Amino acid sequence: MSDDKPKTSKLGLLLKELLKERSLSMRKLSELTNIDTATISRIINGKRRANPEHLQKFADCLDIPIADLFVAAGYSIDQRQEQQYSDIHSSIDSIQSFLESSELYNKTFTIESVEQQLTKYQLYSYTEEGKETILNGFEKKLMKVGSIGPFISQFK
Repeated sequence: MSDDKPKTSKLGLLLKELLKERSLSMRKLSELTNIDTATISRIINGKRRANPEHLQKFADCLDIPIADLFVAAGYSIDQRQEQQYSDIHSSIDSIQSFLESSELYNKTFTIESVEQQLTKYQLYSYTEEGKETILNGFEKKLMKVGSIGPFISQFK
């Protein structure tokens, strides 16, 4: 147990710093990640080790590379693999795993299929209907994410 505490403390310090930079409370982080506030508190205070699912949710919400959180949490990272493994790969793996476990979708989820869908949505965004959909849903999306992120002011 004593081996985990210093590693978790690094993660706790990093999370505290990120929350302060983004003017977020643990309660708001809890709402955004669907992780119990008490669990977040225990992770930050070194009383609980964050699992990979927690780290993924923190990375997504706080807009930080997941590798940084894994290192701070004390997980070993193969540097060669880290360089080749992007956020989109991580997301696709998570989605594929979820789809397989839920048996909702029986096709393989690939980067190519994601890129095709992104291109389709990009083209849709150039249409009048697409522009209207984006503009009408923008404020609602901002409320949902708590108006955080490095590009929110640019989007506004």
